Amino acid sequence: MAEQLAERGDGAVLVSGGLPVALVTGTSSGFGLLTVLTLARRGYRVVAAMRDLERRHELEQRAAREGTAERIRCVRLDVTEHASIGPAVDEIVRRYGRLDMLVNNAGMAVGGFVEEVPMEDWRRQMETNLFGVIAVTRAVLPVMRAQRRGLVVNVSSVSGLAGFPGYAPYAASKFAIEGFSVQGLGNTF
Repeated sequence: MAEQLAERGDGAVLVSGGLPVALVTGTSSGFGLLTVLTLARRGYRVVAAMRDLERRHELEQRAAREGTAERIRCVRLDVTEHASIGPAVDEIVRRYGRLDMLVNNAGMAVGGFVEEVPMEDWRRQMETNLFGVIAVTRAVLPVMRAQRRGLVVNVSSVSGLAGFPGYAPYAASKFAIEGFSVQGLGNTF
């Protein structure tokens, strides 16, 4: 029996045979934390990935207040530790039997002018903001292809469209995400 996806009027996505499953990276604060809460409210099971599980408490407390805590599972995942990403995705599929959405949100900002930023910081910026996105996306695509559906959302920035003075490494990483998203993933499915 083919599973059916439908969207209710409140934005919730319904999947016959169970709740849809989303993996969100960079969830200990900011957009990632808010994305997890929003998806859980809309009926998703959400795997909230973060580098430091000690920072999960705000997310857990807010989810408990909203009544969505049972839909959220916090896991440790550092997008720069590429060898750990595949096993983490495999565990999600083992636990839930599916993976419907990836939100690549993990990121950081290195500021500075081109000549002032050490090469080590340029590499660290690209490792997190670009290569982390690519690594997690590469791990989920085989699952989504096998399911014949999936959604990948790469969180970028206005800095990926127009750079600002003093943020050369950050802007370069976000421009790269824009290129990867449009050219690299544009024709994936």
